[in-house]
Amino acid sequence: MKRIVTICPHGYNTLKHEYPKLTDLVPGLTDGDRAALKAIEVVSHVELIRRLIAGGKLAPRASSAGAYTFHDPCYLGRHNGLTREPREVLRAALAGKPVELERHGDDSFCCGAGGGLMWTEESLGTRINHLRTDEVIAAGAPLAAAACPFCLTMLRDGLKDKGREDIAVKDIAQIVAEKLV
Repeated sequence: MKRIVTICPHGYNTLKHEYPKLTDLVPGLTDGDRAALKAIEVVSHVELIRRLIAGGKLAPRASSAGAYTFHDPCYLGRHNGLTREPREVLRAALAGKPVELERHGDDSFCCGAGGGLMWTEESLGTRINHLRTDEVIAAGAPLAAAACPFCLTMLRDGLKDKGREDIAVKDIAQIVAEKLV
């Protein structure tokens, strides 16, 4: 079996759901080629890390890092239902449960990057990443985890804008790597 591992939930969604639909539009592919392309497994790095931990191939030293929170990326959680998996990975590496943000899991709130706001200067109202950053600050945790490179940037920028660079923002993979035996 062939597998594609993504670190970006946007790429995960596209490769898992959109690209298989396009195989019917590519000229010259045999039915076997189409079937082989559609059979490629697409997994998020969060799913892979979870599998590796569950299978004993990764053994993070679960030590309490104090309070932490997790921002659910839109294309990981709301669009693809992967809300339990990142929390299991974090629990294996950090012990305990996260301090949940006001809007989390299936009801999470976007950081703003998914709508392309990472590349714009919002001029009306409150910036989307500032709204999400306010929830991170309100959680009172010194560590905010995410599983999307765009979310990481938006949260870091929002915290910087608000003078709260004391709150660390890290990817799940980075947190697990720091806890490996």
